[in-house]
Amino acid sequence: MLRVTAASEGIPSDDPRGFLLTQNQLAEMSNASRHSAWRALRLLAARGWIVKRYNYVRLVDVAALENFAYEED
Repeated sequence: MLRVTAASEGIPSDDPRGFLLTQNQLAEMSNASRHSAWRALRLLAARGWIVKRYNYVRLVDVAALENFAYEED
């Protein structure tokens, strides 16, 4: 999501609902199942980092998403 939305570069969405990005698109881009994408979105929403709506994702805490995505093992 960070790469697709360019949120890491500070580019905001033009739409107050967030970025037009479906669960199917996310699954396809990440080479994962639709169910896996749904679970990941649910987890990120539960942590308060995103708000998901029908066909839209609004990134609430970009720094937390970056830390999660690029965290070292």
